[in-house]
Amino acid sequence: MPQCCAVPMCANKKGGHKFPTEDKNRLKQWLVAIRRDKFTPTKNTLVCKSHFTKDDYQLPKDSVLEKPRPVLKKCAVPSRFPWIDQNSSLHQKKKERHQRRLARNERKISVQVHINNEKREG
Repeated sequence: MPQCCAVPMCANKKGGHKFPTEDKNRLKQWLVAIRRDKFTPTKNTLVCKSHFTKDDYQLPKDSVLEKPRPVLKKCAVPSRFPWIDQNSSLHQKKKERHQRRLARNERKISVQVHINNEKREG
């Protein structure tokens, strides 16, 4: 059964990277970065690829493949998250909801002004 990404607000089940449990300093960096510093990952816990930048990957030096698959650098720490990515779908949904709320409030104010004007005239 595929496991979800360990990053809060991410339900991605496609591929990922295991936590660097053998390197305590790097593990701490990952846990702080994903905002789960009290979390204890298992050997199967993953952070999906969408939380890493292109610069976090390198081509393997000893690959014999024509198109080798990039591998995660040893120093890489996840850095792309919905709470900081201004182009994320979560951010976009919040922005759209806020705009709808503003429009709804403007309509309410317009109706109230219209009602008040009718009361004054009548």
